[in-house]
Amino acid sequence: MKSNQDGQSSLTFNNMAYHVGDFVLAEVSSEKGALPSIFLIENIIKNGDEQMIYGNQFYRPRETFHVQTR
Repeated sequence: MKSNQDGQSSLTFNNMAYHVGDFVLAEVSSEKGALPSIFLIENIIKNGDEQMIYGNQFYRPRETFHVQTR
């Protein structure tokens, strides 16, 4: 489990605790009917009063596109 420079591996936002390794749903689009994006929290960074989450975004199968070559 990774932690930030202060040795913390969790943060609290709106009375919810988030930890490194958690999967979260985040609303990244204000478009009506848009599904929230899926993220895996890799690191939590605290810079003064700011708290940031770094992670990987995962896409749903219908959100991807590829050319069928086989």
